Amino acid sequence: MSDSVSEEVMKQFNEAVEKINASKSASPSNAQKLQMYGYYKFVTVGPCNTSRPGWLDPVGQSKWDAWNGVDAKLPKAEAIRLYIELVNSLTN
Repeated sequence: MSDSVSEEVMKQFNEAVEKINASKSASPSNAQKLQMYGYYKFVTVGPCNTSRPGWLDPVGQSKWDAWNGVDAKLPKAEAIRLYIELVNSLTN
């Protein structure tokens, strides 16, 4: 996985994070929220590197599944592009 991402691309990612957090009109479905979460964790932390939470934590399991579902070979820049695309589809 290539971790070299330009400052401009990271700026666009951070702006998309702010945009979705500040949006009062966006109402993403749970599936879309989990998709954004998976891309966000992948971009900010990297490929999933933790064990799956236990059955007493179904929300944690869903979040882990979303993060773990992002292909570990996906370039970071592509994960950013997918995140921004999803945010824009929800806020435009």
